Amino acid sequence: LETVGNYAFAGCYNVTTITIGDNLSSIGVFSFDCDNLTSINVSEKNQYFKSVDGNLYTKDEKTLLKYAIGKLESSFTVPDNVITIGERAFAKSRLKSIELSDSVITIGPSAFYFSFDLIDIKFSENLKIIESYGFFACSDLVTITLPNSLETIEDHAFAGCFHLKNINIGDNTKNISISAFFSDFISDINVSKNNKYFSICGAF
Repeated sequence: LETVGNYAFAGCYNVTTITIGDNLSSIGVFSFDCDNLTSINVSEKNQYFKSVDGNLYTKDEKTLLKYAIGKLESSFTVPDNVITIGERAFAKSRLKSIELSDSVITIGPSAFYFSFDLIDIKFSENLKIIESYGFFACSDLVTITLPNSLETIEDHAFAGCFHLKNINIGDNTKNISISAFFSDFISDINVSKNNKYFSICGAF
């Protein structure tokens, strides 16, 4: 098997383990969206993918492709060498807390989509971009402190976070989509005094 297409195993609720063989080279989006998935295993001979602690990475471990969302752990620390959090990598996970290592530069589309239980996230101090729908509907988030390194927040990145009240924006954020924080419940937005692009003057 060389290719797993989009949505191939999405919604397969009884799947707990997936084993990837020697020759698989392409995995489509939503392919492994299985609510009870606890382990993704990869053949050591596979040249494209790697399993670390039951989660799926590219072979060089620079992209975390899929966290096994059926795991019962409440917290997770992204390893030091990861640069990119892949599309839907943590979508619908049960994690309450996550720490992104300072190697992380990109949070991909829908990376934490519908992670309802997420209440605490420590961002990488080298993060540059949060792509569209990155934290969409993470409804338990109340406060986020974005790093000074962050430059771009794409559309709907934090939309649907209905308990999100406090947002802290750092020094270098210069691109914020109009829908990035789409919510009726935000009560407090703070922008670093060193930010040259945005300021607070009664409204954001």
